[in-house]
Amino acid sequence: MLISNDLKFLNKDNINLVYNYECNSGIVVNNTILKFLKEKDSDRLEKYINEDTKKALVNANVIIYNKDYYIDKIWTGKYIKDKYEKQDLNINFIYFHVTNRCNLNCEYCYQKENLTTESDNLKTEDIFKIIDKFDRFKIQKIVFTGGECTLRNDLIDILRYCKNKGIHTEIITNGVNLYNNVYSFDLLESVDKLTISLDSFNDNHNLRKGLNINKLREYLISIPIKYSEKISINTVISDKNVDDYEEIHEFCRTYNFKSKACLRMPNNFSDIDCLPDKNYLKNSLEFTTNDNIGCSNCSCGLNIISLDQYGNIYLCQSLMKKELVLANIFDNNWEEKLMEKINKINLLHDISYTNENCKKCEVKHICRGGCPAIRYNLFKSFIEVEPEFCKYLQIVSENKLINSVKSSLRRRS
Repeated sequence: MLISNDLKFLNKDNINLVYNYECNSGIVVNNTILKFLKEKDSDRLEKYINEDTKKALVNANVIIYNKDYYIDKIWTGKYIKDKYEKQDLNINFIYFHVTNRCNLNCEYCYQKENLTTESDNLKTEDIFKIIDKFDRFKIQKIVFTGGECTLRNDLIDILRYCKNKGIHTEIITNGVNLYNNVYSFDLLESVDKLTISLDSFNDNHNLRKGLNINKLREYLISIPIKYSEKISINTVISDKNVDDYEEIHEFCRTYNFKSKACLRMPNNFSDIDCLPDKNYLKNSLEFTTNDNIGCSNCSCGLNIISLDQYGNIYLCQSLMKKELVLANIFDNNWEEKLMEKINKINLLHDISYTNENCKKCEVKHICRGGCPAIRYNLFKSFIEVEPEFCKYLQIVSENKLINSVKSSLRRRS
């Protein structure tokens, strides 16, 4: 019996996770097994474990009896290449930016360069026609965003149109038009999920210029309890508000809202300096699992696309740039154009088998080079990685591993 040389050991909240970073597999072990594995003491380990534990350790690629079997379990670039090359166009999730107007000026907005004060390009009937064009794909979910989508006065009509088609709907909003009573609770009646951006209850830490935090808080408190399960509060974590999330989390728990937090997404190199301290991330698991940063499950261009108010189609809502338009929904052959562009671009999603630094990384299968949009924002390229940001990706990926184990253990209990 051999102990694999490709093991990473993680411990959090009395959970010992042994992770094989070449085979992308792991197992939770007790302190004694952990000690033997770290010391490479295969003789004492073999005497200590029973047959069931031995089988589990083999399945997790922690111990090896058959080298050929083990080599076959090592992940390679072929897996990723096949994943993208063999996919047909199978869109089931759309981010629909129905306006480029906004009533705030957020410091970190990824859409800032696309915002405008001009009238919306798409009329209500145009939006209906666009939604109809996806009928054959049996769209499961459309997220309406912008800009600020509540600036449109036809939003409820659009939501009801989707509902009649059986499409799950979500709105991402800054909340201004909610606390200003532009929309009543009819909006909550019509939508399946309402995501409101809120980074802090402290005005001094507010990076969303123009937001009245107290009015938003009062609005949230006033929401009838029958709608509370539809509400999700999204918090972007930076060095400014790193100590504020716990208050928001407790607020959401009190009013039965969902809460979610993610790291600030760098749009340029200077934004990396605005990220929270790495030591804080190491000690805080809850908000570091967002796929915006380490996107091991990125499906952009496979079954997720983004649409702007001109009908242009993009891989992702964070990659809505003129040079990255894949097709236009109003083109007669938009599906063919989309598939052709996706086949060329998607193989660049995962660089963990092509980038030399990524190849050596112990969390490459979790991180996979991080979010392609971040790489493009920083380098105007999908294949480069910023070394300093990699340190954040590593912490996020390690926390993802531990969180996945904790979730699995909770489901079993």
